[in-house]
Amino acid sequence: LKMAAFKKTAAASYALWMLNIVVLHSVYMVGQADIIPAFFIVMALYAASKNRPYLAVTLLSAGGATKLFPYFLILPACLLLGRNWKTRFCLLFTAALAALLVYLPFFMSSGSSVLGASLLSRNAQYSGTIKWALLGIFMIWYSFLLVNALKDSRGLEPQAQLIYYFAVVLFVSYAAISVRFRYFVNVTPLLALLIPRHRRFGIFVSLLLLIMAFFWLPGRYAQLGLFAPLDPVYF
Repeated sequence: LKMAAFKKTAAASYALWMLNIVVLHSVYMVGQADIIPAFFIVMALYAASKNRPYLAVTLLSAGGATKLFPYFLILPACLLLGRNWKTRFCLLFTAALAALLVYLPFFMSSGSSVLGASLLSRNAQYSGTIKWALLGIFMIWYSFLLVNALKDSRGLEPQAQLIYYFAVVLFVSYAAISVRFRYFVNVTPLLALLIPRHRRFGIFVSLLLLIMAFFWLPGRYAQLGLFAPLDPVYF
């Protein structure tokens, strides 16, 4: 609510977040942990809006401990929020140190299984030639976004552009990696903030998510997630 552009759009953003098919399915019905990195992504945006870039990249590193996607957002954040190369390297070092401190205890106790999970399992990737083609396209787009982040960092309020970079990077990463419908929880709060400002964009994205929902949800195995204790079969 505090991150909404205007008070009039705050209620619309809240409704879009609470009453959309991605959240209703992936958070309440399936009950997966994708809401955790979404929380850290939003908190990073809020910290950046308050001119606290080091806290922002630290929060992204914390979010990456649950799912890999917030890690993709660290480089654009460092380039966009850093006013010079010294600050950008300091931000990147802070993010790397935070990620190391989060992962080190788990790595020491569980070894390579933790590291393997953090680098995406095989079932989260395409195979064969298509895998490398999509990764190549992702790297080209990602590099293009990084160059633009450097240009936008010279603007008056680069932190205001961060939400657009986060949304684009997440969508591009979804195209390169074999994702499930619940992974869209990460980008949903960003869309909830953007759609009231750009209604035509909101209509397009809403239709896109509905189409994907109709394709994905029928194939989803029965699971009640947070409501599972209400089902006798659960016991």
